[in-house]
Parts: sequence; structure tokens; C-alpha cells
Amino acid sequence: MSLLDFYIDTNKVCVFSKTTCGFCNKAKLLLDSCNIKPLVYEMDIIQEGSILHQQLISKTNHKTVPNIFINGTHIGGYSELENLFKTGKLSIMTQSFKYLCSFCGKESKTRDLEACNCFQKTTDDWGIPY
Repeated sequence: MSLLDFYIDTNKVCVFSKTTCGFCNKAKLLLDSCNIKPLVYEMDIIQEGSILHQQLISKTNHKTVPNIFINGTHIGGYSELENLFKTGKLSIMTQSFKYLCSFCGKESKTRDLEACNCFQKTTDDWGIPY
């Protein structure tokens, strides 16, 4: 398993980006206009950005950014994302996002483990009991 595999979420849109890239910004704006909140990795900011870039090239043969994955599947860059949007396929692909509680198997649209009540929080974020 490569480092890249830890960054790609199989239930989410992942965008490997650079802050100086115009097409990356257009991709993020397009996703935002569709109410899709992607996981964005700015490879010119994160420490392992150069390693991820090399692994992306090896995995996808796509040398430029943005490099976009939906549900763990590489779709390409901005042009491919825009094509999916124009054909209506983007909304179909992102409607299938599901998170499953590993305890009870209940589905949720978010990763909120409290939604199924299997894991009740007994403390706040500082560890202080309610």
C-alpha cells in the first residue's frame, strides 16, 4: 500500500491540487457550486506533496493538477470533472456516498458516528464529562 492510498477516501471526492493552479481553483469552485465538499490536498503546502505527486503520476499517468478521485476512482482533471458536471453524471456519482457504522451497519451520509447512537459521547472535546 502506498502513501497515496491513505489520502484517497473511497466515499468522498478527493482533489490533489496546488494553490497556484487556476484549473485547481476552477475545479474547487465547480464542486462547491454543486454543494460537494471535497477533501483537498494542496501538494505545494503539505510536507509529503512531492512524494504524493510522484505516486499520482505512477498510479494515474496524469502529470498535472488537479488530479481528482471520486469514490476512490480516478476521473482525471478539471476537463473531465467539467464534462461529468455538464452530462449530469457528477451528481449521480456523488449521490452514492455512504458511511457505514462498523458496529451496527447503519448507513449515514456523514461520518458522524453518533447518528446511529452506537458510540455515545460521554465527554466533550476536552475530555470533561457531560
